[in-house]
Amino acid sequence: SAVPALAPWVVPISIGFILIIAFGNLKGVRESGKVFAVPTYFFMFNMVLLLGAGLYQMAFGDLPVEAGGVEGMLTGADGSAADGVFYGATLFVVLHAFASGGAAVTGVEAISNGVPAFKEPAAKNASSTLVVMGTALGFMFLGLSLLASKVHATPFEEGTPTVISQVGKLVYGTGALGEVLFYSLQVGTMLILVLAANTGF
Repeated sequence: SAVPALAPWVVPISIGFILIIAFGNLKGVRESGKVFAVPTYFFMFNMVLLLGAGLYQMAFGDLPVEAGGVEGMLTGADGSAADGVFYGATLFVVLHAFASGGAAVTGVEAISNGVPAFKEPAAKNASSTLVVMGTALGFMFLGLSLLASKVHATPFEEGTPTVISQVGKLVYGTGALGEVLFYSLQVGTMLILVLAANTGF
């Protein structure tokens, strides 16, 4: 979403990130946890900043709206609304969205499988982590969903620009600071999605 010119290189870039994750895991569970914590905090910082700025603008009526955006519309590659159920969402798209949303709970599996990596008392620390993670996930998901509906962000069939990038672009604007914050959000999003693959390891 931030650099459309990289679209043809998605597979080689993805393979490169998988190799980095593999290297991190070969260092050991505790060590990889420390390395992977930084991108996680970076993403959460960016999300809190985005939600704070967006909700502030929404409260004072300054939240911009996507030109031509229609709430609930799935847009094709040519920008036209696709035909189907639920405002253009075919059954496959609905099922795919459900599966993708379900992937968000893989963090539960990562924590339950990684209990031995926690400091003692491991069970208590793991359960506290799970509560914090669930609360943060709920806050970010609901906040982003609210902002996306208010700015009329439009999901595209090919996946880009993503909804989160559209929200970021509108909330942060086109000024110098807005551009920096937008690209910071995109880097944070990329890193957290790459780290999501770590659950498989």
